[in-house]
Amino acid sequence: MVERVSEILEQPKAALLAEMFEETLPAMVSTVEALHLAKQGLPREAQRIITNFGSEAVMKLQQANLEFDRVVTEQEAERAKKPGKAAKRKRGRRRDGAT
Repeated sequence: MVERVSEILEQPKAALLAEMFEETLPAMVSTVEALHLAKQGLPREAQRIITNFGSEAVMKLQQANLEFDRVVTEQEAERAKKPGKAAKRKRGRRRDGAT
């Protein structure tokens, strides 16, 4: 999988692995901390850590999705300003909808 992503993004595998590790480290830290608390007989505290981590992850994902949507909307607006590109795409399609 790493090799495929490396080819698609044209980035070295080592750089991808380092980035993946950096991004997953907070999840690993939270999991280890929760496991430690659960083993000490504090399951509610462990649950709180996992719940908080999950909530923060969802908020970050929603923010990233909003940012992605903004970029896509801007790109679509730019393409709409260039009528030549839309006409070229239409000419490339057959009447039956196949390309």
